[in-house]
Amino acid sequence: MNLWDLAYNLAGLPLARASSRLAAGLRPKVARGLNGRKRSFAEIESYLSATGHGPPPTGGILFHASSVGEYLQALPLIRELKAANKERSLYLSFFSPSVEKRARACPHADLVFYLPEDTRANITRLLGLLKPTLIVISKFDIWPNLVTQAEQAGIPVAVIAATLSPDSGRLRGLSGRFHRSFYPGLSLVCAIAEADAKNFIRLGVKAENCIVTGDTRFDQTWQRASEVAEDDPLVLAFSGWKSHFRFAFGSIWPADLKHLLPALAELCNRHEHLRLILAPHEPTQAHVKSLVSF
Repeated sequence: MNLWDLAYNLAGLPLARASSRLAAGLRPKVARGLNGRKRSFAEIESYLSATGHGPPPTGGILFHASSVGEYLQALPLIRELKAANKERSLYLSFFSPSVEKRARACPHADLVFYLPEDTRANITRLLGLLKPTLIVISKFDIWPNLVTQAEQAGIPVAVIAATLSPDSGRLRGLSGRFHRSFYPGLSLVCAIAEADAKNFIRLGVKAENCIVTGDTRFDQTWQRASEVAEDDPLVLAFSGWKSHFRFAFGSIWPADLKHLLPALAELCNRHEHLRLILAPHEPTQAHVKSLVSF
């Protein structure tokens, strides 16, 4: 165990745990996540008990997605792997309550659960129960103990749709040193662009383990759009827009609005036939009201 492992396990995790518990009293979403993680092992053991024989001898693949966007990026691969071998067990873990409903409805996953807290004991128990032959992380949410414990167990860890911008905090200062302590344990990084691959190499991932594969979000978006019928009630509302230029913005955060709204106002003043579709990341009443008033 190196110095960074000690710092993470003895200081970082306890501080994060305490902060989460404090935040849970003010933010229901955080409380949902904490409660969900408490049930993870019970769900896993219930699944294994129901199968009657535990994980298959050939092992399964564990996918992990932080939230909705990462889940949608992983979905094309999950779907293709299940279609290629229906007997292969596919497990799906997630972190954010935002994706829980979607993830649990995934028709291709045999087991869906909150990823337990990233302690050495939890991860050792998780890997011991499911015995995956491969772990696939979508985009980011690369947890230190998950990587290091998997590496020690001989389980390869891959990252798909991997992004790492040049201004990412993971590349600089103490954060950079911390991430360099476990990123070399990644067996494969499927980066969306050459620049992203180079940044993962800067954090210690072997060059031969980094490849550029593009962004699966485009595959998923195109497939979902292609499956929508023109007479779908959700589409009919926009049927009169065919002759207009349409601009769609998805997963907008409140912090985006101060930059986005002035620019859109200027565009609308210049182009009277412009039509806008704005979708907040969290479609709460307050967020929707602020967009509608715009």
